[in-house]
Amino acid sequence: MTVFLSRSVELIPTERLCVTMEAQPTIQALIAQAKALLESSFPSTGDESQAAQILRSMIEFAPTTTGKRNICQEILKAESSNEQEPSKVLDKLGLYFRDVLFTPIKAQGGRTPTTSASMTRMESYEWQSAPNELDIHDPDFRAKVLERDGYMSVASGQIDQKSCKDGLVSLPAGATTKYTEVAHIIPFSLAARNQSAQRDRANVWMALNTFSGIDLIGELGGSNINRVGNAFTLTHDEHINFGLMHFWFEKQGDDQHTYILCGDEEARQVGIPVNQHITFSCHSGDHALPDPRSLAVHAACAQVIHASGIAEHIDNVIRRWEEEPHLASDGSSDLFVSILRHLESAVSGDEG
Repeated sequence: MTVFLSRSVELIPTERLCVTMEAQPTIQALIAQAKALLESSFPSTGDESQAAQILRSMIEFAPTTTGKRNICQEILKAESSNEQEPSKVLDKLGLYFRDVLFTPIKAQGGRTPTTSASMTRMESYEWQSAPNELDIHDPDFRAKVLERDGYMSVASGQIDQKSCKDGLVSLPAGATTKYTEVAHIIPFSLAARNQSAQRDRANVWMALNTFSGIDLIGELGGSNINRVGNAFTLTHDEHINFGLMHFWFEKQGDDQHTYILCGDEEARQVGIPVNQHITFSCHSGDHALPDPRSLAVHAACAQVIHASGIAEHIDNVIRRWEEEPHLASDGSSDLFVSILRHLESAVSGDEG
């Protein structure tokens, strides 16, 4: 049974999760309590609940101390449930994050948005700053990112074919070119065309705020979605594989802009240089480098997806929806909206 829990699980807004420092247990104590509850609720039998694997991985890979604290607090709320056993509450919580956060992020990965002129805002806290990429327009955005990145992919060094043709960059002897794309680090093209779609995406942003421990809704509201620090240059194939979480960047050493490119077998098979050290730099102009926080959030999502074993499940959901197109209730063929609304209706049917 696939579970979508927009009505069954209510995440606490990030700013309300953390009480005063004097009242908080240490993060180490909180992690120990959360892990102990998972252990007692899901005894090791060699066939651990997928939800438990997701929650364990989220504790391990949450990119900030606040994020780890948030996830632990959500887990420990299961102890005070008067309606269900902790194991059932935790099972719903883990599947909630699978269906509301990790599935849509992977489903929309690598999709390049188009842009137009204005930005709509929503009325509630959860919705008022949820980014709408399609309503943001910066005609110089791609040019700025390409200039900063030296007109080449930050992952492989492949030179952008159009920039080379236009004389913006010279081609070294023996080198080849490819068409490149500006890839958003966050929000992975989670764009909305109307208010109904924005509301569907609000759950994703709320869950991402909880997991990351960063106010991403506030950080990426308005034109900040297309800020140069939230993007870099990749080839088309690299963009798709980055969005699908087949590779990510893990920080290395003291330099906040030096990373190791980590990836799975699919990334290797398409020639992405896994295990290569990457140092982001501004080749030309005065542009912000890729934001370490955004890269850390993307890496954390990728690591949870791989460590928890849910990658295959998500790929199957995406494949089924691509092979058997469904229309959302508003008549659109938006993959993201279709998946979320199908999962929601599945729960409605189960509860009835």
